[in-house]
Amino acid sequence: VSDRRSGLVDLRYRLFGGRWDKLPDFSKLEPIAEGVMAGNLLSLDPKKKGDEFGLVFNGTLHAPVGGEYEFKLASDDGSSLHIDGKRMLDNDGVHGKKTVSGRVSLTAGRHSLEVRFFERNGGENIAMEWSGPGFKNRRLSKERISGGNSAPGIELVADGEAIIYRNFIEDAGTRAIGVGYPEQIHLAYDANHLDVALLWRGKFMNAGRHWTDRGQGFEPPMGSDVLKLSPGVPFAVLGKSDAKWPAVLPSGKAKPADGYTFRGYVLDAERKPTFRYTFHGLEVEDRFDPVIESFTPFFRRSLTLRATGSQAPGSFWYRIAAAGKIEQQADGAWLVDGKLRCLVEQPAGEAVVRRVGGRSELLLEITPGEEETRIRHTLGWN
Repeated sequence: VSDRRSGLVDLRYRLFGGRWDKLPDFSKLEPIAEGVMAGNLLSLDPKKKGDEFGLVFNGTLHAPVGGEYEFKLASDDGSSLHIDGKRMLDNDGVHGKKTVSGRVSLTAGRHSLEVRFFERNGGENIAMEWSGPGFKNRRLSKERISGGNSAPGIELVADGEAIIYRNFIEDAGTRAIGVGYPEQIHLAYDANHLDVALLWRGKFMNAGRHWTDRGQGFEPPMGSDVLKLSPGVPFAVLGKSDAKWPAVLPSGKAKPADGYTFRGYVLDAERKPTFRYTFHGLEVEDRFDPVIESFTPFFRRSLTLRATGSQAPGSFWYRIAAAGKIEQQADGAWLVDGKLRCLVEQPAGEAVVRRVGGRSELLLEITPGEEETRIRHTLGWN
């Protein structure tokens, strides 16, 4: 968990009047006003009415740990960022809102910070954010940079055991269950669709948005190489070969006619979850195990279906993936849109690809046994 006290302190401003096409040497000018910035955040609040003015902000930046930090500076018109007396970012000149960024190595502790700004005419704006070890896109200004995340950085790290994050995850729905693994590959399970929605690598999640204030909105994965799997339920009874895969309600939940009931999940000794639900009289257990073979990470997905009564259909389909293009490789694996790689290791039926509505679907036809049916396949990066 990052130190939320980190950031700007003792931030002051000096206001200048003048007409410039680029940043002047403010040290040779007399300010017309000066004071303390409320909340230690950059803003244009000290300015008087009208255009043609300049501001210089001076404060102390506290770096929580030594390491590499990234700064983003947006302005309309010109601006610059100086750390420890050295210019780090140059966003000078007369222009509309423009963002520049750069990286710098900082030692843990206090550093002097100065931002210079001028406004010629027209629109006016100043915004700045920084990212560093354990946090991402934290505001240093009253206004946020468009597309950034203004929440404080609270990185969740899976260290020694899996970690569960249940919240609104972008592209995984309102009932998303994020699972972070020590192997540094992660997933988001959609409890509305009862299927995996996202896979990614690297960092897990930033909980700052949801653990601060009212915690509103969707948070994307913190890592990289995000694979978005096709939304929808995993199993379906299809009356004919070209029948569409079952739709979902606008809320994202599977239709009641689909015969699904979510039963939560259970955790093993390493806190790895096995998801549980029922489908037309079948009890389903759905588990994902992270694997690294020859330096290549992937998930091994294991599904176990157990019949509990006569309601189970005689046969139905399991959808492994859906995309614009699905091709089988020489080693038997399936390549999905050139990004997702799937290898069926323990099939309950023959894998087939069908084309419906302009998309390809990789399916297994399932005929459940009297007691137990198992399916196992991999999900990884190409």
